[in-house]
Amino acid sequence: MLAEKIDQCLQGDRQIAILPDGPLSTTELRKRMSGLEQAISAKSATNAVVAICCKSDRFVIAALSSCLRLGRPALICDPNGTLDETIALLKHSRAAAFVTDGDPNWLADHMPDLLVLDASVTGENTQHPVPTHPSSTALLVATSGTTDRPKIVALSHDNLRAQFSIFQDVYGFDAETRALNLLPLHHVDGIIRGPLLALWFGATLLRPRPFSAQASQVVLDDLAAHDATHMITVPAMLRIMLRAHDPARFSMPHSMQYILCSADYLDADLWHAAEGAFNIPVVNAYGLSEVVCDALIAGPDDATRVVGSIGVARGLTARVLREDGRDCAVGEIGELTIEGGTVMQGYLYDAPATEAVLKEGVFRTGDLVHLDQNGVFVFEGRKKNVVVVGGVTIHPEAVTEVLSALPGVAEAYAFGHRTETGEELLAAVCPLPDASLDLDRVYAECRTRLSPEKQPSRLILLPALPRRASGKVDKAAILDAMPKTKGTSVEQIAANCFGVNVDDISEDSSPFNTAGWDSLAHMNFIEMLEETFDFTVSPEDVAGLFSISDALEIVNQRKG
Repeated sequence: MLAEKIDQCLQGDRQIAILPDGPLSTTELRKRMSGLEQAISAKSATNAVVAICCKSDRFVIAALSSCLRLGRPALICDPNGTLDETIALLKHSRAAAFVTDGDPNWLADHMPDLLVLDASVTGENTQHPVPTHPSSTALLVATSGTTDRPKIVALSHDNLRAQFSIFQDVYGFDAETRALNLLPLHHVDGIIRGPLLALWFGATLLRPRPFSAQASQVVLDDLAAHDATHMITVPAMLRIMLRAHDPARFSMPHSMQYILCSADYLDADLWHAAEGAFNIPVVNAYGLSEVVCDALIAGPDDATRVVGSIGVARGLTARVLREDGRDCAVGEIGELTIEGGTVMQGYLYDAPATEAVLKEGVFRTGDLVHLDQNGVFVFEGRKKNVVVVGGVTIHPEAVTEVLSALPGVAEAYAFGHRTETGEELLAAVCPLPDASLDLDRVYAECRTRLSPEKQPSRLILLPALPRRASGKVDKAAILDAMPKTKGTSVEQIAANCFGVNVDDISEDSSPFNTAGWDSLAHMNFIEMLEETFDFTVSPEDVAGLFSISDALEIVNQRKG
């Protein structure tokens, strides 16, 4: 059915996406798919996994569409991931082909038998769609895991169909939908409510620029410029846009129906603030890669759009269970379980991990919730040890594993810590006796071995991990010992926030030449400046802070 939907979507000549390097038309997409389909079908077997690792959105969209038409399971890799992480994904998924717009020799020494395909090829005639069984695997989604054994969710064609049915029933998506979604395409929220939404409904995807804190006001302007009907975001991005919002300059266009927020806990204060500032409803969706995307939804109808909640199950069955498997009473906290058409096939080539969470079609989410008197679900916390940073799910064990393997390290421990603005990933590292180890070196190793979202925002060196009487690591003791930025310089605050050596920070340092200075780190930097120097950064300064020189000027003005 996906192949038929794609073919229907590609009829005629229209814009299917607005991308940073220009609009993508259905005519161009057909040509790109033609070249890729010929290469994939000629050089890989049916059902062989095709990995896609491209920085260009148009190449990702073309490669994914080609895989779906040819019945090849597609695995979208992080184009900014490290070599070790990419190799681990390719080996675990048993990928037969690798579509890239980067260096084709990047993996040659490590995986000489891997078929590397040029993402930019074009052709004139697309291949005939390959008949696929609804239960066959369509999409593979990496959900972290350890570096030697990644966890990859396998989603079937039926899973995707069920999710799009929910989208249509709840959100009313159709061919008139123009959804602005700047989330990364290797994340499930980026790809499902992005290119796949456009291909299924014949809608238009709006991705005119990469998201950044500095461009957040311009991103809001894009809503009006492109007649957006929906904005897809996560709490961290919504908070950034709210901070940079200038009411005198921006008002939400009449075309907008609502903001759809997901992938992390949306607290009531942020929810109220966003609706007050933008004068438009915010819809909150709860989901995981294991159930495709959206399972419980608060809105867009008024009855379920209960601020501070995750709404009700849509197209699925959700229950709250006690440890013994019995249903919880109203108001009682228990584990959320989900059953229905979007529940994954399982974790690829990992039966033990699958059996731990999936029994007789019922998925145990590992998240704690309670059901209120009106049948609305309220999120309480996580039972399992995961951290969500900026909408990205991180398994701290994977980071602990990398840190523990560093030369000179005796033991390490990574964990999540919730702050007023979301979760952050912290880590403690303990050196071997007589070993020479410093934080600058550990930060540098993190930048080499871990993708940006998995790098701890703060690190501490300890002689040994503090432990409770039970032998468990005492996270509170580590947190108390963590270095604070109070009383330090702007340069040191920047170094801490970006995970770099303070000697690498100068007045000319900017997001364009400083490792670790992304949008989330940018907001962390601003918040730490406010905490340290006791002032509030204005929306204009949030969007106008492009360098350490700008930060110094802001601080000096406030102190003066």
